[in-house]
Amino acid sequence: KGDWLKRDDDLSISRFVMSSKGKTLERLQRIVKSANILDQVRCTVVKWRETQDNLISKIQDSFPNQPIIVRSSSIAEDSFTESKAGHFESILNVDSSSVSSIVDAVQEVIVNFGDDTIEEKDEIFIQPMVQNIAISGVLFTKDIKTGADYVLINYDDRSGRSDTVTSGDSILSSAIAFKERLDLLPDKLLPLKDVIIEIERVLDFDALDIEFAISRDGKINILQLRPITLDHSKRFSDEQFSDLLSTARKQFLELQ
Repeated sequence: KGDWLKRDDDLSISRFVMSSKGKTLERLQRIVKSANILDQVRCTVVKWRETQDNLISKIQDSFPNQPIIVRSSSIAEDSFTESKAGHFESILNVDSSSVSSIVDAVQEVIVNFGDDTIEEKDEIFIQPMVQNIAISGVLFTKDIKTGADYVLINYDDRSGRSDTVTSGDSILSSAIAFKERLDLLPDKLLPLKDVIIEIERVLDFDALDIEFAISRDGKINILQLRPITLDHSKRFSDEQFSDLLSTARKQFLELQ
């Protein structure tokens, strides 16, 4: 749809797809088959100020009479070198039938951008709220300290909310699996295996932070996707990691 990239290096594709939060989800929605990515209405701050009434009508037409979430999509939010997870505002459970509620929520998100707002580039996007949530959480496709090939999943399978993991509001469960053995994940998380494999392949990138919500009918919804910011100075090479893992396994078996 008019977007293009010049491929200069191994990260060209992943840098192109993973841009702003909203645009990343929009691009992946057309490609990813193993998970659902919700529809959205997205606009820049300046477009909101200039065409507010038209955008409100579009939001209400797109998501009639249902709870919506108003989210930030700042160009400063996440990058391959810096993460600003949690720095910006999202307003949950906004009544889409109420014009004043939509306006108040959008204004709150804009105010939270702060003094460095770039009105022509910073964006707001609106999506429907995921309903009937069975499990929500965040998964990392690399160990965030070493870059080793472990998948870590922090999840909430009790509250039915989509934001407990990111807000830190509850005691969570965790699962860890070596990436070559994702079949060892708990049964309730096994459907995430195909999502991890597909998104890494699509992006040609394997260090990802993915927010998800699994509804009671088993549908996996991707709520956010960003690159993990790794300190490559502390990262093991694949050969070093393989040697360390083999040594640890040998020692464990001997101690048995």
